[in-house]
Amino acid sequence: MTEDAAYRASTQYKLWSFTPSQLSAFRASTNALAATRVRAAIQRAREAQKKAGVDIGEEGEVDCLTVEEEEKLVGYYCGKAMELADFLEFPSAVKATAVQYLKRFYLSNSPMTYHPKPLMLTSLFLATKTENHYTRLTSFASRIPGKKPTTPEDVIAPEFLLTQGLRFTFEVRHPFRGLEGGVMGLLGMVRKDGGLAGLEGGDVRERIHLAHSKAKHLLKTSALLTDAYFLATPSQLWLAALLAADRPLALCYLSTITPSPTHEESPNNEPLSTNTKLLAQLSSISQLLLSPPAHTTDMEEARRVDKKVYFCRNPEKVDLRMLGKRGSESEDGGRKRRKQEDKGDGDGGVFG
Repeated sequence: MTEDAAYRASTQYKLWSFTPSQLSAFRASTNALAATRVRAAIQRAREAQKKAGVDIGEEGEVDCLTVEEEEKLVGYYCGKAMELADFLEFPSAVKATAVQYLKRFYLSNSPMTYHPKPLMLTSLFLATKTENHYTRLTSFASRIPGKKPTTPEDVIAPEFLLTQGLRFTFEVRHPFRGLEGGVMGLLGMVRKDGGLAGLEGGDVRERIHLAHSKAKHLLKTSALLTDAYFLATPSQLWLAALLAADRPLALCYLSTITPSPTHEESPNNEPLSTNTKLLAQLSSISQLLLSPPAHTTDMEEARRVDKKVYFCRNPEKVDLRMLGKRGSESEDGGRKRRKQEDKGDGDGGVFG
């Protein structure tokens, strides 16, 4: 099986790869559905308070978050997840996976339903398990900074909810190893005199190392916080990062791994070659990597959106501990029923 075929068989490609229009439509649909449910839940809560004799004052229209505001809030907490991962000295793979878990979860869930702050901690802890970086739950919870101590229950309460939102797919394929392999390939192509075919100038080793450093920085920041993982494959990501770091060097490398020389412009009135299409895709991704990521939302804007969320949260989904407990009980009950059915003791047994 080729590397491309292996990737196309992965859950990342099948479930978490989109075109820009698909991604926008997905988020708009999630936002609209959440807003409808939030308004209905708040109305039910108001009716219950009225029946209990509580004076709820004037009932106004619920001002729900827009798609852009949801992206700002999720992006802000993705940035906070990265800061926390650095504070806890977690590897890059753990940090990157945790951020992607958050971004994937909020494709089909809204911050109006589940606030990102508790999910951020759960995503980071789950990433330590899926990336084989053993961390004790009690140790993880005790090291979370904040005015109020974080308990182990706070961390694991939304775990079942998170795994549902991830559709029980935990693998995240990153571009980091691909970049290291590409840089090793470039260094191996350098001649004894320090030159590189297709590039003018003196010793290019230092240039390769500098481009490597810039590309790695882009992959550890912008690639995580933009939509790059949804729009591109890991191979496209590291090649685009190299293109953004040093375009002539990247083009030189591409010319050695593609069937024919890569040209930046195709002839007029002629069909685009495979190389030209590839370069156009990589150029588009590199521009995305160089664009300001969502986490650059300033503190004041984040506070404004967070304050707005307070008044448009689904009151039936606030207690994550109870929701997590119900989810676990439901899953346990499902397992028991399946075992009984396998033994022929349930409703679906041999004798009906």
